[in-house]
Amino acid sequence: KNQNQQLHRQAELQKSKVARANLIRNISLGGTLLFLIIIILLYYSYRLKQKTNRLLNLQKSEIDHKNTILHKLILEKEWLLKEVHHRVKNNLQMVMSLLKAQSFYLKDNAAIVAIEESHHRIHAMSLIHKKLYQLDNVISINMLIYVEELVEYFKETFHSTKEIQFDLDVDPIELDTTQAVSLGLILNEAITNSLKNAFLGAHKGRITITLKRSQNGNLNLIIRDDGAGSHEDLIVNDFKSLGIKLIKGLSEDLGAKLQILNDNGLVISIEFTPNEKMSEAYSQNKENHIFN
Repeated sequence: KNQNQQLHRQAELQKSKVARANLIRNISLGGTLLFLIIIILLYYSYRLKQKTNRLLNLQKSEIDHKNTILHKLILEKEWLLKEVHHRVKNNLQMVMSLLKAQSFYLKDNAAIVAIEESHHRIHAMSLIHKKLYQLDNVISINMLIYVEELVEYFKETFHSTKEIQFDLDVDPIELDTTQAVSLGLILNEAITNSLKNAFLGAHKGRITITLKRSQNGNLNLIIRDDGAGSHEDLIVNDFKSLGIKLIKGLSEDLGAKLQILNDNGLVISIEFTPNEKMSEAYSQNKENHIFN
């Protein structure tokens, strides 16, 4: 009987060892299978990441290539525009030279004065094109720089024994070419009118030029002198001088409100809305190069 019990215990022990061995084997197989699954997942993840990186690099390469082409096109366009402005400026200067040469052969004082005034008008336009090909921005003009150079031109070219002082209060406002040309010609006519007519009986005088942005976004240009004022009827339509008529026509081109009045001298005031969208779009495209 004892022998049977001992054999039974040995059989149970052997069965327990077999069960434990099977459990360990199953755990080992399960762990090995799980490890293989993890390895396979990591491998496929690595391959997917490689494929994604290749696609991203390809897309980046294509974008960089397009950016390079677009940047070159922008530079070429800018160069062509600058070349156009340079040639226009040269042509205008040639016209100015021809006018100056022609004036030497004239004896009629009125004709000489007319040619001199035309010379000033052409210079005002020529200066616009000069600034456009000198600066990076080829579609807008910084009016502060322009007004300063225009005033320097009058100081150098207008021969007078009188002491004329210019006071400038001009914001660095960017205007597109069309509006800049109109405003430049208005400034030219107003300054010429003051230099010729305002200080006939005086030894000195002052011309003040103000260009500011108002709260509603409009621009206000005021040209004021402390001279004798105008003896003409101050209703704009009744002015007989060519200069004032040109200022009136150019103001209409700008869609501007024009006022002319006597206030211890002649005051010409213009209020208009600037066209700035083109310049802003140009600056944004320049910074972003079309593609990010």
